[in-house]
Amino acid sequence: MSQYTTSTNVGILLGTSFNPQTNPSDAQVDQVAVWQSAYIESFTSRIWTTATTSEYFDVKTDQRVSLSAQFGRWTDTTFFLKHFPLVSVQSVRENTSRMSGTNWVTRIEGYGSDFLSYPDQGCIQFHRMFPMPARINLWVSYTYGVSPTPDDIT
Repeated sequence: MSQYTTSTNVGILLGTSFNPQTNPSDAQVDQVAVWQSAYIESFTSRIWTTATTSEYFDVKTDQRVSLSAQFGRWTDTTFFLKHFPLVSVQSVRENTSRMSGTNWVTRIEGYGSDFLSYPDQGCIQFHRMFPMPARINLWVSYTYGVSPTPDDIT
């Protein structure tokens, strides 16, 4: 969870300042800012700064197979990330080992490479050298959110 403002910023906005001796104190104003930041994130269902995370995918699951039969190759080759909008994709790796071994190969983003990322949709789509069907064999590390934080949120 992020904190989008500080007691100093609130003091500037109100034309005053806060310190440990004022009522409310700077610590109390900061605590309200934390609560309001949590409320903003809960109400909007998104963060208003950036964060980096990673997640694993099953390239072939029963659900993906049934969806691909219904919607075609879009579902077969597209992986929707939990968080969006995307700021950047740091790394995409595929485990190319057939059985229980591990051989993580880095996949490259770009038109002439393996996949493209779609920031607003929060997905990556392979257009060349599709990942092998397997369980938990695709790993994506990415940054999501908004940068810089909009003024009305701050």
